Amino acid sequence: DYSNPKVSYNGKIQYKQFLFGPNLNIGVGASMFKLQNENIFNDEFISIDANLELILLPHDNLTPYIFGGGGAILDSDTRFKVQYGLGFEYLLSPKLGLRVFGEQNITFKDDLDGLVNGKRDDYFWRFGVGISFYLGKPYKKAQSKILNKKGTKNE
Repeated sequence: DYSNPKVSYNGKIQYKQFLFGPNLNIGVGASMFKLQNENIFNDEFISIDANLELILLPHDNLTPYIFGGGGAILDSDTRFKVQYGLGFEYLLSPKLGLRVFGEQNITFKDDLDGLVNGKRDDYFWRFGVGISFYLGKPYKKAQSKILNKKGTKNE
């Protein structure tokens, strides 16, 4: 509801599990982030969320992905939300990826920032850069394209 938002921090940890193949996964995670505005609003939040993620090019080192899901913002009052976004991931190795993303979070109330104003419920954007660590073996179908039999990257 306020103008002049300021950029602040966002930290997230997430667990993902592939479903039905290398293109689709489900992730559950927790985030800590700060929303602030010039001299008016400054507050920290914790959120939990679950997303379905569609990996568009699962056999390539650089792939776009889209995601969406729901969650909750936890503070003195629990606020439910939906989120969706898109990003890119570049696999530096079969076990390590670099991600960039953007996401919109839409709440179902207009008081997240302490001000009820306007026609719409509160929403906010998050943009970030992250690192993905892949534990265990890659999904079987993706493994055949990403790795050769000796466990090294295909070129």
